[in-house]
Amino acid sequence: MKELLKIEFLKIRHYTVFKAFMIIFAVLLPLALFIVSMIKFPTFPSQSRILGFPEVWGNITYIAGWVNLLPGILVVALVCNEITFKTQKQNVIDGLSRLDVILSKFYVILLLSLAITVYVFIIGLIFGLIYSSGGSMTSGLDNLFFFFLQTLGIFSIALFLAVIIRIAALSILAYIFVFLFMGLIIQNAIGEELSMWMPTNMLADLTPFPLYDAIVNMQSKVDKNMVIVEDINPWMRALVSSLYTAGFIALSFFTMKKRDL
Repeated sequence: MKELLKIEFLKIRHYTVFKAFMIIFAVLLPLALFIVSMIKFPTFPSQSRILGFPEVWGNITYIAGWVNLLPGILVVALVCNEITFKTQKQNVIDGLSRLDVILSKFYVILLLSLAITVYVFIIGLIFGLIYSSGGSMTSGLDNLFFFFLQTLGIFSIALFLAVIIRIAALSILAYIFVFLFMGLIIQNAIGEELSMWMPTNMLADLTPFPLYDAIVNMQSKVDKNMVIVEDINPWMRALVSSLYTAGFIALSFFTMKKRDL
């Protein structure tokens, strides 16, 4: 694992796009939280409710889940560039197996997911300490675990799309389509109750909109005939998301094994 990560680090060390995307992610997250902290409406929760402990963990992971789409594009670009410039083929010629090649990518997205989760924790801790009014710091930390699984799952889909399509521009377009539009299309086609089990919807719901339950309860009081779809248990969602992630990694390996590098 150490040697494979060393090889991958040498590849991305001077990759300007990688640095740019990670800087954008690092700036966007606290900026988004700062903007939220400035919102003041009569019905809008107070700053201490949004950014204080323990609510900050649910709110920051939801916001970070959207910002996370940027590093996913980076994963697509990294893999497609290696395919375009025959870097993977050269790695195999130099002695790596195809399994090593796909494992090196898995280690990269695993390490990147961990790094992003730690960063989200640090930002959440800072904002929580600033805006808290006595809430528990440790309550709600399970949101970070769900966020890590979500990040790893997003990156595994990005990896799979890059391996399947192989062309950076088309892969990025497919990635954006899958995460922004496919969930809505599937929901309209088969209904919300079934669509919530689909990979992108399952991953997205790992960090749900924090005010969703409150909004649904308010709407149900106004509309007595409103049908409320029963939510999936968070830990069941985590298990299914982990299986999807493992599946996309496995599919990436089998695809790479059968296709010409």
